[in-house]
Amino acid sequence: MLQATLRILGSELTAELLEKIKSLFNGNGNDFEVTISVNKKETPKEAKLRIDRAIENIEQGKGNEPTDLQKLLLAAPDMSDEEFNLIMDKRKALNQWN
Repeated sequence: MLQATLRILGSELTAELLEKIKSLFNGNGNDFEVTISVNKKETPKEAKLRIDRAIENIEQGKGNEPTDLQKLLLAAPDMSDEEFNLIMDKRKALNQWN
């Protein structure tokens, strides 16, 4: 299945552009599906309010539960500096083969 994401400003969305997109799919409207999602642009005031709410949530400890991925990463073993340097030395040696 072919998938593509196009981001187009509302001012750029024209009937001509839609026809060009349709022609990319062999011009046959029966063999593809187009999903259009419209997102309202935030005003600077709306963005500031959203960011302020997020900061308040962080400060109040809301949403600070680690995700499953974070728990997995926190439980993983650490690599020492010595181990890291050994890996980097091996990487340098292997890169010299190119």
